[in-house]
Amino acid sequence: MPSAPRFTLNDLPPALREQAERQIARASSFFKDSNSKPQDKEQKSRKKQTLTPDMAGSLVKDVKVSEDGNVIKILLGLNPSMASTAQQKGAFVGKDHKVHFFTKAKIAKAEKTLKLALSPYAHLSRQWGEVPIEVVFNYFFSYASGTPKKDRHRIGPMNERPDASNITKGICDAMTEAGFWPDDSFINTEISRKRRTTGPACTKITITNLQPKFEALYAEEAAAENPDLFNPNAPKPSETNPLSDLLENSPTPPKQNLTNGMQ
Repeated sequence: MPSAPRFTLNDLPPALREQAERQIARASSFFKDSNSKPQDKEQKSRKKQTLTPDMAGSLVKDVKVSEDGNVIKILLGLNPSMASTAQQKGAFVGKDHKVHFFTKAKIAKAEKTLKLALSPYAHLSRQWGEVPIEVVFNYFFSYASGTPKKDRHRIGPMNERPDASNITKGICDAMTEAGFWPDDSFINTEISRKRRTTGPACTKITITNLQPKFEALYAEEAAAENPDLFNPNAPKPSETNPLSDLLENSPTPPKQNLTNGMQ
């Protein structure tokens, strides 16, 4: 039996050939991997690197405390890209038709690792008690491999993902579980910064006890409202004039005949 003749795109008229080529291109792009966009080495390695509990012992590189004990600085050898983010939380709709959230296994490992690494230093801020706290997170990212040298600065802007707020959420949760403060509500001020650096990627955390600052602020406000109370040279009220003396020296109101008109 003779085989059927085989046709190619060149056998089609020009108009039909162009239409067929567009359809083939559209079909081939559909079956391509959605993640086939070019990515730099940093983005590729970000997916492979994850925090594991065995890394907890080497995460903390340096810890410094101010002389008055109200400022704690912690340097973590943590690539911010490896920290858990709020967007990586899982969610599903249960039989009760409500949305339930859960922590993925990879994110749970990352939070557990941070908790193990930071727990030995939680007592430094826990001794403050229930006070307002300021926490500043500085995230330092390495430059992408394709960045020209002329565009690499010691500290440069970082405008790519992940979002700083999402990274901070995971680290704050780990520090709360470690016992740095009773609850997230005691964090009065929170600052997150993303930066590029020519050095190794790392994370710097600064924790400040705000109670002394607020007490000084309250004293200034009270002094502004009542300057005599805080002026040692101001005349003090006389202690020889009790309230009875003040009443005796005060003018007597005129007496009124309350019976007039009642008879």
